[in-house]
Amino acid sequence: GKTTSGLRMWACKASVMYTVSTLMAVIMISVLMLVNGLSPYQTLLTFAMAALVSAGFMSMIVFFNITCGKIGSFIVLIFMVLQLGGAAGSYPIETSSGFYNAIHPFMPFSYSVHAFRNTLAIGGSITPDILVFAGMLVVFSVLSILFYRWKTSVSEEHFEKTLLAQLLQCSCKSAYFVATIRNLKPT
Repeated sequence: GKTTSGLRMWACKASVMYTVSTLMAVIMISVLMLVNGLSPYQTLLTFAMAALVSAGFMSMIVFFNITCGKIGSFIVLIFMVLQLGGAAGSYPIETSSGFYNAIHPFMPFSYSVHAFRNTLAIGGSITPDILVFAGMLVVFSVLSILFYRWKTSVSEEHFEKTLLAQLLQCSCKSAYFVATIRNLKPT
């Protein structure tokens, strides 16, 4: 039957997505240790932080995908590109442009880079980093539960008339149109 509880809908999906995100984190760190010889300064904390970072990003990605469809995927992609420049993972942030210096404190990647530098090599405190990713996990999970709760409270017919449903439908049609155009070949 149809699930009528937003919390139950989220829990069904969360049981899979957090299992997958945790496994991905554990496999990634394990492979780096076994294949590349990574030797973390704080091994257990490195695994735990990898799992938390993965879960935090997973909850954010799922939220944008369920609420915005293809547009949500695009938003997450743009956010990721901005983070690559603003996180100071490759180069010190001081060598970046003013724009990236300005966004640096607001980018979750910045906190994951800081956390991994500390768990892998330095051994300093990662409490602020843990709080950022725990906060992301909680906030995006609660927002997802609220979305599912709202979606289960309206009829399918009423949902189809909402602005959100129309935007989702429009984004799917746009994606289909672009894919169709790309597949056209001159004769």
